[in-house]
Amino acid sequence: MKSYALISFLFLGLSFQAHAAVYCKENGKIYDAASEDGHFECAGALMMGTACFTGPRSAVLELFNDDVFNWDEEWLEEAYYHGPDAISYVFRDGPNEISEKVVINRCSTQFFKN
Repeated sequence: MKSYALISFLFLGLSFQAHAAVYCKENGKIYDAASEDGHFECAGALMMGTACFTGPRSAVLELFNDDVFNWDEEWLEEAYYHGPDAISYVFRDGPNEISEKVVINRCSTQFFKN
């Protein structure tokens, strides 16, 4: 029974640690950028670098590099570590041939307060 509890604890701990999210705030409301509602609501914040993230940076990089943030003709790619609490990536606008480097930071506790 003790080994089952230990395995369960380790599994839950690893699952929790692997969770990452990217957020934006539009008109006072917070959106998860990977959600159905947040996908388009957060597009501008992701393009301008005003979004933020939670969770391990490695899991956040996976979100960016797995095409989670991809719109019709714009997308984000080439994400990498940018200091201990930041992620850098490239915003691309295909038709207009625009390529911009963007940096977002880990969300502060103030971000989640109204």
